[in-house]
Amino acid sequence: MPVDGLATVTIGDLDRVLFSYGPETPEEALAKYWGLVTDQACIPSELCRARIPADEPPETCSGRGACTR
Repeated sequence: MPVDGLATVTIGDLDRVLFSYGPETPEEALAKYWGLVTDQACIPSELCRARIPADEPPETCSGRGACTR
């Protein structure tokens, strides 16, 4: 869904978002770039634990990793 601004848009935990600016139309940008937008954000947030490989080290500040600064 193309929007002109983000002030009133709620982006959820598992939403996929494509930010595009430039000469392409929204349709051209979707066709060209949407395939590059992954759904892997659920891995560090641990909202899709079944998709986390067993040998994957914990992400910093995730549910499995200690948060250090």
